[in-house]
Amino acid sequence: MPTLKPGSGQYLHIEFVRDVRRQPDRRRANHKFPRPKPPTPEDLHQHAQDVSQGITEAVQQISQVRQGCGIEPSKLFVLEFNSVNLDLREIFEQRFKAWVVSEYKDKVGNQERYRFLVQFPTETSRQHLREEIRLYRTEANNIEVLPLKKRQEFCDALQAVRSVSRDERIGVRLREEGFPDVESFYVDVDLWHPGDPSDARQVLNDIRSMCAKYGGALTEEVRTSSLLLIKVYGSRQLAEVLLELDWVARVDLPPKLSQAYSQIFGEITLPDPVPIPLDDDPLVCVVDSGVISGHPLLANWVIEERDFDTGENTTTDLNGHGTSVAGLVVHGDITKCIESHQWQPRVRICSAKVLCHNRISKEVDIPANRRAELIIEDAIRYFVHERQCSIFNLSIASRDEVYHRGGQFQWAEKLDELARELDIVIVQATGNRPDPPIPEAVYTREEAQKAIRENLLNDENQRICNPSTAALVLTVGAIARSDALGHHQQNTGPRLKDAFAGVPANAPAPFTRTGPGLVYGVTNFAVKPEIVAYGGNWAIQTMAGGSPRWNRSFIFLGEPTLQRESNGRFITARNGTSFACPHVAHAAAIAAVSLKATLGQRPSAN
Repeated sequence: MPTLKPGSGQYLHIEFVRDVRRQPDRRRANHKFPRPKPPTPEDLHQHAQDVSQGITEAVQQISQVRQGCGIEPSKLFVLEFNSVNLDLREIFEQRFKAWVVSEYKDKVGNQERYRFLVQFPTETSRQHLREEIRLYRTEANNIEVLPLKKRQEFCDALQAVRSVSRDERIGVRLREEGFPDVESFYVDVDLWHPGDPSDARQVLNDIRSMCAKYGGALTEEVRTSSLLLIKVYGSRQLAEVLLELDWVARVDLPPKLSQAYSQIFGEITLPDPVPIPLDDDPLVCVVDSGVISGHPLLANWVIEERDFDTGENTTTDLNGHGTSVAGLVVHGDITKCIESHQWQPRVRICSAKVLCHNRISKEVDIPANRRAELIIEDAIRYFVHERQCSIFNLSIASRDEVYHRGGQFQWAEKLDELARELDIVIVQATGNRPDPPIPEAVYTREEAQKAIRENLLNDENQRICNPSTAALVLTVGAIARSDALGHHQQNTGPRLKDAFAGVPANAPAPFTRTGPGLVYGVTNFAVKPEIVAYGGNWAIQTMAGGSPRWNRSFIFLGEPTLQRESNGRFITARNGTSFACPHVAHAAAIAAVSLKATLGQRPSAN
């Protein structure tokens, strides 16, 4: 509970302790890692012999399995290390002319283990590795690929070289839940792409033949220059066969579809009677495209609507964006409402209509004859003075004005002025990037999703946009609630074919923008966004063997919320930071009322 600052009449703020930034696992010569204990000459000889034998056995094992299926031998090896004091990627890629396909970190007992899945494309590259092990075993000083000291550190830490095991091909859900207790089921299968399109077709044909042999079928595929992802329907016997094949990278059960999504297409039990708000219930002003105040799940909770000269001459939402935002402000987590069949609105809203419906793009825009700064200022000042609103939801951003450091945007500066002068909380969406790059040179969906995440953090074009750089607003980014592409055996709605989710559930959404925020001085910058909430997901989809593209609107990847009535349905799911933002506004409004009851007075915006 906040405490009173002695003699000031002001309340102390909660103290936040800044956490030291965590260093990445892969780095050069970081001596914090435990250095391996140097082996005795006898142990060194045996250790080198064991690793060399592992290389030989891995080649033989892969060749035998592949030849049994009529497939060319693979050149993928798992190298296990018990510490990482070297830049192993540099060693593999620059010294051995190999490349790291994937890397993992886990624990065996109390010991950390680092696994690198490496492709040695030529016999020469594999021979270089063998020769380094031989020189390490004989303690020779001559340089083959690595200098003596690097060779010793590399080989001391290297624990094993082997082929990919069956256990490493088991995906997360399959590992946790085991095989379904039914005769046939779907599995997601990631294949190693052979590189050449004609070879990829041959691999797929071989898989089809194998599936047919075991009474199953290949039902979908996602094929890019580096990805070869399929969905297979069949028995446990077929799944077990797939797990044994070296050109299979991963086998997993498809992501689960939440109950709430399946009920979007069913009948929603509407509250009867509709709850009536009290005068002291939480209040938020939704600054957007208006609302459908007669919506059965908003009725009674819209206490005032006003059109701020948008040119549409109505307070009604002609687009649907504002209604979807308002639903989340009023009800909070609508997913829980759908699943529990309990609709209990908690937050009243005022609707400030500042956006108009674009009939061509079907999106919402600031009216062409109005400045964003002025129309939003008019709306905020009106509802502060007339309704004493202290919390404003702005699911609005200018995606063309991306922050690349430098001065503050005028729109963001105006929000800071209003927040300071009026002592209000403005909850602002970070904005969406409409065209993030689709990863290339990745070989599994896991690596593709990881590349999307890395792009969020590193790509300058993914930075936050105007006005989410404002220092005094609460900026909200989006994370994904769902990564499921629909049911496969129940007729409960659409299913997205030949696609996979852009990010796993609970990860940052592919479209969300990230900070840092406004930079002042050389090293000081604001942390943006301060908060994240569920706002949907996108999928990567290929159609008819064409280039991969983003599917931005698949309903089972969106965030469940309200919609304008369509075919008798009042519920939908939408994607965007616009729909993460109202989760936070809802929580802020409830917090404000709770603080007022605790403090005995209206709390400050801080």
